Amino acid sequence: QQRVVASTNSWFVPELLVAMFWVRVLCRHAWLALCVLYGQEATDAIPKVTVPRFQWAQSREFIFLSVKVKDLDTNKVGATTSTPGDLRFEAANAAGEAFVLELPLREDIVSSSLHVEVATKPDKKGTSVLLKARKRYAHRWDRLVVDPKRFAAIMERDWTREDRTLGSEGEDEVPYIEEYSKVMTALSS
Repeated sequence: QQRVVASTNSWFVPELLVAMFWVRVLCRHAWLALCVLYGQEATDAIPKVTVPRFQWAQSREFIFLSVKVKDLDTNKVGATTSTPGDLRFEAANAAGEAFVLELPLREDIVSSSLHVEVATKPDKKGTSVLLKARKRYAHRWDRLVVDPKRFAAIMERDWTREDRTLGSEGEDEVPYIEEYSKVMTALSS
């Protein structure tokens, strides 16, 4: 017969949870102490970060993004690309709230072509920040980001800027064939 015996380490789980609680409390107190030491308010120490809503459109050569930020601080706006396939937008409003949008693009853009423009007049939804970037391969993109479902709640198509002459979904070209025709021929041989 096999007999099940209670583990001698049964105290481990509750004690671990209590220890984790106290570590968290101590870390929070240490954080607050650092804030006081450096003259910051504790509420300012951990800024709220919001992912803004945006619209996107395209032409054959460019992608366009329009990001709205309520009460935008025009001195705190920027966009960067760490790689040709990533786009990061950062801004802050007058209250100091941070707005960050990180987009893993489906295709590459020319990083040096990234242009940021702040609209002169805000509307009821906020101030528009327009981003424009040249596509690495000039053709119609079937989607902006790798995983559109991840951005479904905040991303919309901007049909007012969209180039209507690009064709429909079924007419997409593969731009790489022209550029890499020698490589593809060698691989298929």
